[in-house]
Amino acid sequence: HRELIGRSNELKENISRLKSELAENKMLRASLETENKDLQSELSSTKGSLEESMRKRNELIEEVSNKTKKLNEIEVQMDLMKSYMDGSGHFKKDFKAGMEDSVVKTDLSADIRRKEFEIEE
Repeated sequence: HRELIGRSNELKENISRLKSELAENKMLRASLETENKDLQSELSSTKGSLEESMRKRNELIEEVSNKTKKLNEIEVQMDLMKSYMDGSGHFKKDFKAGMEDSVVKTDLSADIRRKEFEIEE
């Protein structure tokens, strides 16, 4: 009979210890779940910030590319203008004549397009 009482007390102690460990594990699990949610939220926020930074970076790259193209076009135009200037910085006579011809040709082509449009109507 004493043996049964001793065994019963031992089982009660084991049950009490297991209940205590279970409660501790539940608290630890809840703490880990909370930490996991916080990390998920932080990750999501960081991912959003990274995506926004990448979008802005790509916009800036495109802007720089467009400005570089414009600068290159301006350089080509400046080189072309220099080729039409004499040593003293004045336009050569053949350039002036060419410009007048191109202005006249532009005006004529615009007139022709206008006439064609009127005919189509």
